Amino acid sequence: MRKRMIIPMCALSLLLIGVAAADDQNRVRASLTGPAISGEKPSGTARSVTRDGQSRFTVQVDDVNLPDGTMLTVVLVHEGNRMRMGEMQLSQGSAELERRLQDGGQQDGGQQPQAGDTLLVVEGGMHRLAGVFF
Repeated sequence: MRKRMIIPMCALSLLLIGVAAADDQNRVRASLTGPAISGEKPSGTARSVTRDGQSRFTVQVDDVNLPDGTMLTVVLVHEGNRMRMGEMQLSQGSAELERRLQDGGQQDGGQQPQAGDTLLVVEGGMHRLAGVFF
């Protein structure tokens, strides 16, 4: 009886491995930190989830002690190259950027983040937050 169960179980295992490999999914994230601004330390997160050639890229920052309406530029550093990913506007110390990238990550000058890439949040030429994707 045991021998009859081994073959179907092996076939099922191989099928599941094949499905996982065909999924083509990649996830990276980064914790963002920066120096205190007027006594308040900013923080944030960045995530990129890629599945079947389409990527969702999000950045969220909190506790950024700058005036409402301040524009923050999100910059990805990939293999030493700086790429502007977009801008977000502060409201009550928080801001969020969301982008969808297609075809391997290249769209509108954007690059799909990879492990080891650095993300910078810049305001007026100053790096306000930074983090490394893992």
